[in-house]
Amino acid sequence: MMVEQVSIFFHSYYGKNRDWLLYLNALRGQTDRLYYNVVRSSYYQIGESGDGMGVKHTIDYMPGTNLIWQRSSTDQGKDIGGKLILIDVALKTNDKADYWLFAHDKKSPHHEMGQEWAENSRRLLQKEFIEQAKRVFRDDASVSVVCQKEFIREETDDRYITFFTHHHDQDLRSHFSDLKVGMPYAAGTMFLAKAEGLRLFFQKNPALTIRGRLEKGDVMDNNMVTETHAWERGFSWILLCQGGNIKGV
Repeated sequence: MMVEQVSIFFHSYYGKNRDWLLYLNALRGQTDRLYYNVVRSSYYQIGESGDGMGVKHTIDYMPGTNLIWQRSSTDQGKDIGGKLILIDVALKTNDKADYWLFAHDKKSPHHEMGQEWAENSRRLLQKEFIEQAKRVFRDDASVSVVCQKEFIREETDDRYITFFTHHHDQDLRSHFSDLKVGMPYAAGTMFLAKAEGLRLFFQKNPALTIRGRLEKGDVMDNNMVTETHAWERGFSWILLCQGGNIKGV
C-alpha cells in the first residue's frame, strides 16, 4: 500500500516553539513535510528569539531537517496570513503531499469559550485523528475536508457569502459563485484536506496576494465582515466549491 503523505502547516503566535516543533516533528511521518511560521512581533515570541533564530536553532538539531521549512512574519491576517505564507512556500518547493493539515496554537483569549476551544483543538494534532481522517477520505471520495465535528459551522451571515460571490477579483468571484447561506466550513481553519484542490486554487490565486489584502493587527469580526474572517471560511469553501464535502469526526 502506498504511503499517503501529509504536510503540516502550523502558525505560532503564543511561543513555546521548541515544544511545538519537537511535538510536530514527532507527529509527522518520515517523508512528511512540516511548515512552521512564527509571528516575530508577538509579545510571546520576543523572549524566545521569535525572530526565527531560536526556532532555527531547534530545527537544526531535529531529525529530518531537510523536510522542515520555517518562516517568520508580521501578524497581518492572524493565523490565516501565516498559513498563506506557508502555502506559498509549499508551492515554491514543489510540495506533492496527498493531504494538507492546517493548525495553529489557538487560544482565543477574547472569547468566553476560548480555553475550551484551545483544549478541544489539540485532538486534531494526534496520530489517531490523522489516521481516522485518512480512512474517511479513502472510504468516501466526495469528502475533501475533515475536521473535528464540533468545529463544523454553517454560515448564516449572507455578508460572508456576498464577500466572495461579489468579489472584485473575477477569478475569485467565479470560483465561489455557487456559495449559498448554510454552506458549512471548519471554524478556526484547523482541518485536514485533500491537497490537490488547494494546490490548483493557489496556483491560480497566489497566496501572498490574498494575504496582502488581509487586515493588520488583532482584527475582530464583531458585527462586521473582515477579509481575514472571510478567508477563515474561504479555506474550506475553496474545496467545497470544487464539488467536495466536509465531514466531522
